[in-house]
Amino acid sequence: MIELGNIGPYIASAVPSIDALDKIRWQAFIGPDQPYLDPRHLGILEKTGLIGEAVGIIPYYVTLTDQAGVLKGAAPAFLKDNSNGELGIDWGLPLAHERAVGPYYPKLVVEVPLTPWPGQRLLVDHAEDCIAIRESLLIALNQLAQKTGVRSVQIAYGTREDQVAAQAQGYVPADTLTFTWRSRAETDFDAFRSSLTKGGRWRLKTEYEKRVAEGVVIRRVQGSEITPDLMSKIHELYCDVFEQHAHAEWLNRAYFDALLQTMPDAIEFLAAWEDDVPIAGLLCFCGEKTISAQHWVTKSARIGLLFSLMYHSYKEAIERGYSAVDYGTIGAHKALRAAAPEPLFHAFKFVDDAFQNLATTVLAKRQKVHEAAYLDFARQVPYKDKRLPE
Repeated sequence: MIELGNIGPYIASAVPSIDALDKIRWQAFIGPDQPYLDPRHLGILEKTGLIGEAVGIIPYYVTLTDQAGVLKGAAPAFLKDNSNGELGIDWGLPLAHERAVGPYYPKLVVEVPLTPWPGQRLLVDHAEDCIAIRESLLIALNQLAQKTGVRSVQIAYGTREDQVAAQAQGYVPADTLTFTWRSRAETDFDAFRSSLTKGGRWRLKTEYEKRVAEGVVIRRVQGSEITPDLMSKIHELYCDVFEQHAHAEWLNRAYFDALLQTMPDAIEFLAAWEDDVPIAGLLCFCGEKTISAQHWVTKSARIGLLFSLMYHSYKEAIERGYSAVDYGTIGAHKALRAAAPEPLFHAFKFVDDAFQNLATTVLAKRQKVHEAAYLDFARQVPYKDKRLPE
């Protein structure tokens, strides 16, 4: 544990394992729809070796407690010597930092490691002064940065509230995009179909109805029904996706097995089956009213089935009364299939003042590109009612 001293009425610390925290309080902070921040999930990352000193992602969970030791705020922070698991956040900044002032790493990142998933990053007790707790967490992060000698502190894939709080502490804001289908209070799947443009209905017919007609079976398997053999197949398909992009997979087999053993209630597998063998699927994390379909798994020859599965996931969500299905970052193909772009909020604070000024200029220019891309993707969403961002 690293003691970070008193910050206002709070005692600040950084602890090396999620097991050292009050998990009940942590869970209360995040609520029922942030399964990637579930203490069980963070524990899986630790126990399967996906985070730790050996892989250059060292956990430092920042905590704020009151004088009685009650947890009032927290932040999942990690000291990193790489950018694994991040998509499009600091592209270009490492090279610029190397050229201007020296090594870019290590950096302190507040995130869910190895999953570019949006959600809270500065976790607060909502019965308290949220603004004061976020401010205190950011001060604690800055103190941790000084003690660990990192070159920057970064908030990744956070909320607008996280970003606004960080800006007030001198952080530079940056936005990227995620793609999410959100319910429009459809009564059934036919109502969803009717809400689409002619082009949207044509794509649905081609990719959803035709696949069913071809004899491919679409079936959802709840986590409690996923067998070890099926999870092995899911991992195999997951690795195939990374191989298609000539990239080493982020998550290991032990992680998939641990999901099955530790939190089966929070996962499910929506897949296309041929001869009772999955050939493409979405390994989903489920909250109370939202689904995260971050992990797309498929054989390279059957990648088109993933688009069909998007429509099936909408149907499932409508029938189950879910409000949203998140498909993660990157992909005009997602917008074309009614998963609208939404901003992801990041913030940077570099130790070197000169580079902080340079980053401010660079990220401001990138923001203009982001805003143009956001509007372009929003126009592609095939609803008759576009609901374009202002």
